[in-house]
Amino acid sequence: MKKLTKPSLTYLCIALSCTPLIFFYTTVINNFSYQEFINISGSVSGYVGVILMIWSFILGIRSLIGIITPDIIAAINTHKNLGKYGMLLILIHPLLQVIIYLKNFSWLFILDFRNNLETRVSMGRIALLLFLIIYATSALLRNRIKYRPWKLIHLLAYPMLVLVFIHAVSIGSIMSKYPIVMALWFTVFLLYQILIIYKFIEWSGILRPKYTLVSKNYYGDHQIVYCLSPISHFIKPTAGQFIYLQINKFGETHPFSILDYSKKDNIIKIGVKTVGKFTTKMERLAIGTPIGVEGPYGVFGKDIDLQANNIFIAGGVGVVPCLNILNEQDNSSNYLIYSVRNIDEIINYNQIQKILPNQHLITITKEDKVEDKTLIDGARIGRINSNLINEIVNKNNNGKKNIYYVCGSTSFIKGVLEYFKELKIDKKYIILDLIKLTQFTYPILQL
Repeated sequence: MKKLTKPSLTYLCIALSCTPLIFFYTTVINNFSYQEFINISGSVSGYVGVILMIWSFILGIRSLIGIITPDIIAAINTHKNLGKYGMLLILIHPLLQVIIYLKNFSWLFILDFRNNLETRVSMGRIALLLFLIIYATSALLRNRIKYRPWKLIHLLAYPMLVLVFIHAVSIGSIMSKYPIVMALWFTVFLLYQILIIYKFIEWSGILRPKYTLVSKNYYGDHQIVYCLSPISHFIKPTAGQFIYLQINKFGETHPFSILDYSKKDNIIKIGVKTVGKFTTKMERLAIGTPIGVEGPYGVFGKDIDLQANNIFIAGGVGVVPCLNILNEQDNSSNYLIYSVRNIDEIINYNQIQKILPNQHLITITKEDKVEDKTLIDGARIGRINSNLINEIVNKNNNGKKNIYYVCGSTSFIKGVLEYFKELKIDKKYIILDLIKLTQFTYPILQL
């Protein structure tokens, strides 16, 4: 018998949580009526949509998912899909109500608080308006809205679900006929409240291990390696993983790849490029500042194929997870292509020379005035492109298959993927480091 994978088990649990809703259709089976079938389908779509949204909420809580699996990127991907389909199912409910009650669509948006019934219905209307705002900004306008404003709008899902719960209980004449469904509904609502409380406590930073900033080393103007030492309890990351940092209580968190982890004193090093509000705030931190750490997460480079040629392609601080992985490997079949703007930005050059003495190429993209004779070993002026990748592949052609690991900014990864298309490289041999998953557009990043 084939063993169930964790994603399969997740979907099985989701399906089981929706099964009590089949009781709704017993009325139709016993005495079929088209109007009753539409009415029940509207209720079921709304209920299933809410349950999918709750599961989406659960899978969006990194610290809980991290207990089960470090692969939170897969969990977040599922979280996004469940949220998308859950919201669409919730939308079906009011549309079918328009059909049943022979109303025009404006009826869905007219708030009316004249009596108890209309007040309860209007709770659903407010939830619908919040839904449309969330859906429009997430599905239609996501690429035009910056991450922080989008995140704030995304939080409207919390009150939206509360309104949906209250609306369903106060209006749900169908639900009241089936105690098991009513029990499921109140259980889900209770779970939702518990999760919100947990999220608030987590947001405060109380649950996160505290580390002290002990040093900052600059590579160029805006690339910095931060050294963090645990204050009390600590985490034990493996090569290729990443962590989230929280500077202030009730402040935002931000993911960073781990450059190095010392098992002796549990000190963590991360490589960061100062490009936004969070990283600018980090650069201004004084030595000795406490920082909350969450994680570790990620499975990038977890199962390196020792029988293949592993080609790591990194841009800027994207080299951080690559060096962390390569530092623990037998690098006889590994190769690093590393792109930086200038020589000063090369992170841990001595380490690269030590672990990959003849198996690395560093491209300097902005060093226009430097002559070739002044370049360090293993470096050249230019940019990564399809010809360069093909050159490296041919140079290391030994009959083994090639597996490509790509790390860097969103634009860097997009560019490398375009080169892979030119070279007709099969996507099954491409592994991307996507720690900033929520800021990426997946169709663009896939071959």
